[in-house]
Amino acid sequence: MTDEPLLSQTHLLVSPEGQILQDRRKRTDQAGVETWRCEYFGRFFRVAMVHPRETEAQIIRIENAAYQVLEQKRKEYLTRKLQSARHEAGHAILCYALRVATVEEMNLRPSAIPRGNLHGQLKRQVASSPSFIGATTYAVFSEADQQARETRFVLGVACQGFGGLVGSCGDQRGVDGDLTMIRDMLTRLLRSAARQGVVASNDIGQSGTAELENRLKSLAEEIMSNPVVATRHEELVKQLVETEQLNQQEIEAILDAATLPDYTSRLEEIRKEFHLNKKC
Repeated sequence: MTDEPLLSQTHLLVSPEGQILQDRRKRTDQAGVETWRCEYFGRFFRVAMVHPRETEAQIIRIENAAYQVLEQKRKEYLTRKLQSARHEAGHAILCYALRVATVEEMNLRPSAIPRGNLHGQLKRQVASSPSFIGATTYAVFSEADQQARETRFVLGVACQGFGGLVGSCGDQRGVDGDLTMIRDMLTRLLRSAARQGVVASNDIGQSGTAELENRLKSLAEEIMSNPVVATRHEELVKQLVETEQLNQQEIEAILDAATLPDYTSRLEEIRKEFHLNKKC
């Protein structure tokens, strides 16, 4: 079985009870959480714990029906690799233009991971509902920014969520997760503002969230239309397609991140426009 070629490697963060909490291409250990190396071979996964202790690798078989679904998704993904690169590069460049995050890694290589409870799947030796993973961008938000709870930061994170849509020239494929994240963030932001008496409670609904969402989308489009940003976005796309994987140093060198136009003042304008407090 292990004669099959290795297609990808991912790291899974797993709770002590066995629940898969998160997947990362790059290994990032956390206290109180298990880290498992997960290698994908098409018809099976080979997994081994690497933190807090090391264990021998074990095989989890992928049943034929699930394998066929994963293969179909992989083939479809490979036909739109360039659009995926544009999508991910859009996220990355907005992270830097809005000064909300650094980008640790970008990866175009398709992968798959198990979902659910890993410990249970190891006992059964059969994968439960394995999921296909296409291109990924790992943004790192500073702990200080997250704890400060500044509205400008929240608006910036939501705005970079439109990077995939505007970076791929409006291609809707792969944006559902981004839009869900954006709408959840903005709904929580407006609820917080309502509790503080800043906005009326009836502004929290779909229409109120949509208005703020459209304003942030317009800002994302404005940033991407800047000639400096557009040129560096295209260069990042080119390099990502050629290499399939870029680390933080490579990304920041391509973008010349420190000299990208700074749009943080526009986030402050939007905060004031919607009468939001500085803190949320």
